[in-house]
Amino acid sequence: MSGKKKKPGIGGQKSESTPLEMAPAVLFTAIVIVFVRMYRYTRNMKQFYWGAGQNNLIDFFSHYKVVFIVISAILALLVLLYRSVSGRFTIKRSVFYYPIVLYGILVTLSFVFSQYKEFAWHGWNERFEGTYVLLCYMLMLFYIINFVKSERNVKQIIYPVAVISAVLSLIGISQYLDHDFFKTIPGQYLITPNTMWRPIRDAAARGELQFNFTLQHHEIYQTVYHSNYVSFYLTLLIPLFILLFITEKKPVKKCLWGTLFAFLLVNLIGSSSAGGFLGMFAAVIIAVILLNKRLIKWWKSVAILLGITALVALCTGKTWFPEISKTFEMALPETEAGETAYFDYIVTEKNTIHMSYAGSIMNVTVHSIDDSSSRLEVTDSEGKTIELEYQGVQEPGTGRSYGAYLFSDPRFSGIKLIPAVGEGSDAFKSYIIVDIESDTPSNAITNWPFAITKNGVFYENQTGALVPLKKIPHIGWKKNPQFGTGRGYIWSRSLPLLRDTIFLGHGADTFTLYFPHNDYVGQEISNWPRNTFVDKPHDLYLGVFINTGGLSLVCLLAIFLIYIVQSFTLYRCEKYEEFCPVAGAGIFIGICGFLAAAITNDSSVSVMPLFYGLLGTGIAINMMVKAKNQRGNA
Repeated sequence: MSGKKKKPGIGGQKSESTPLEMAPAVLFTAIVIVFVRMYRYTRNMKQFYWGAGQNNLIDFFSHYKVVFIVISAILALLVLLYRSVSGRFTIKRSVFYYPIVLYGILVTLSFVFSQYKEFAWHGWNERFEGTYVLLCYMLMLFYIINFVKSERNVKQIIYPVAVISAVLSLIGISQYLDHDFFKTIPGQYLITPNTMWRPIRDAAARGELQFNFTLQHHEIYQTVYHSNYVSFYLTLLIPLFILLFITEKKPVKKCLWGTLFAFLLVNLIGSSSAGGFLGMFAAVIIAVILLNKRLIKWWKSVAILLGITALVALCTGKTWFPEISKTFEMALPETEAGETAYFDYIVTEKNTIHMSYAGSIMNVTVHSIDDSSSRLEVTDSEGKTIELEYQGVQEPGTGRSYGAYLFSDPRFSGIKLIPAVGEGSDAFKSYIIVDIESDTPSNAITNWPFAITKNGVFYENQTGALVPLKKIPHIGWKKNPQFGTGRGYIWSRSLPLLRDTIFLGHGADTFTLYFPHNDYVGQEISNWPRNTFVDKPHDLYLGVFINTGGLSLVCLLAIFLIYIVQSFTLYRCEKYEEFCPVAGAGIFIGICGFLAAAITNDSSVSVMPLFYGLLGTGIAINMMVKAKNQRGNA
């Protein structure tokens, strides 16, 4: 038969990856996110003054995801080894490998020099995003770039992602409607060993839940632990499925893509996370810039999507409107902290408590007279003695009375110093309790217990640990620490930590070990419960900088920036007549939305496999689109 050979389309290489070779990529990208299973483990938490002292811990949402991340990486290594030995593996040429390898080296070095190697290797409790997990991310990114070679390979990743996201969306909708599958007996059986089945039945007989994962009423958390992560990964998927819907010609498939979009949108809104809205806003801006006039050409499909969006927004208004209102309210600056808070700072130094109360400095020094008694001396910033008056005080609402030192000085009229002794095993421990009349709406009395020891005076926190207090460095958000549901406070205390991790970090997932948990005054100022535990920075970029170092963040940003520039250049002139360019542009827009949402969200084993899987797929598609364009111009 004569005639010219047909030019291959996008991804029309003779050597495409087999389904078996694609299995590690599919497991990593699409399947890992599903796993939920009870896991018991032990960590030495009693070594930390801010910990609850509980060494026996339980996880449901992270450990088994990590197990299958590692399995996917091992399978990928076996495929790479087999293909290399058989001489049938050729590495695609790509600039991405340089930052990938350098990032892996910096992650490893951060572990090698980490002070907390156990946590740096395995990751923090209920997160488990340790050193080997980050290395698995990079391995799988490399693997997917090299093994996605054709349109069929692209579909072998995207279609399973679509199916899994549909299943997760149905779980999320059930949670939104207060019919959470994980609240049912079969649901709890599924995610626990059979040794827990009897307690589950007994709890159900009492009308209770053995395990309740919901933080708020009707909260959507799917299988990713927290609603924030739901909105986070949905910013990655929604743009992809929108473009597939718009360009689909077959009515049945178009209907399926449209239905999936509606499901995902309900979950995005039902997650009640402003970070997701931020990511989608960024994605829309990028889409308008990239697609511009094509949106007019696609006006019918765009109109259908807008109609679905309006209908879903109307039905879920009670969820998204309060969230948006709260976000704008928290973004507004409040009054200076010192004008409304009881304390500006508290510092303990030997036997003295240094305090600044509404801008006025007071120093309380405990002088020991003998083993059973002590004397208080109070001075101001100039060293002048502040007179105290010992009086009996009746506690409001209880009828109980106690002795307290009161101030006649108007600067400190809201403060009482109460001598006390411990109870039970601490019966012989002496205390000085600082009582402050709070400016909070409840007008509560706030107690600050300071234990008097031979080694000095220490604040006793809610776990019973004796903690020295100091001034905590902070940058920004002084007037609105509640910005972003407390993110302003967390970020302001995290930024000063960056000076120590410019080159190498403290180790993967060790952020919480360096966060100033003894900032009890800052917590009070921010209206947080005292002794609040912070285990993540609520910002992916801050987390990378602190955990694995500023240079490692530069490497990741290099990967992202190269991909963004490359994708924008390719897709701004694309005709979108084939599946791969459509999928590539959708992934690109989703990646942009995800990276914007990452400003308010953390890296997590629940969402990062999907991110790196689609990023690798997007890079591979770009290579195919570029090759097609070069053939067309030849």
